[in-house]
Amino acid sequence: MWQQNAFTARLGLDWPIVLAPMAGVVTPAMAAAVGGRGALGSLGFAATPPDAGADAIDAFRAACVGPLNVNFFCHDDPGDVAATAGAMRRRLQAWYDRA
Repeated sequence: MWQQNAFTARLGLDWPIVLAPMAGVVTPAMAAAVGGRGALGSLGFAATPPDAGADAIDAFRAACVGPLNVNFFCHDDPGDVAATAGAMRRRLQAWYDRA
């Protein structure tokens, strides 16, 4: 079927749909509703304290047995990447060309 691919098979999903992990907008109940329908539920933890994140995951798990995507922000300044950016772009070029 069109909705099955390596991603859905690996996670046991019925649909290749991922709920956007919008921090402060998506609730555990919303993520569980998506997960309960065979898609991937997600929770965004941009600036969420660890205890609140654990509580949100527990709330999801209480409502859904499906897989869960969690998203964390990482904002460390990488500094000057000019020297490595070209090498990385060359390494990834084949994927850019396929898109």
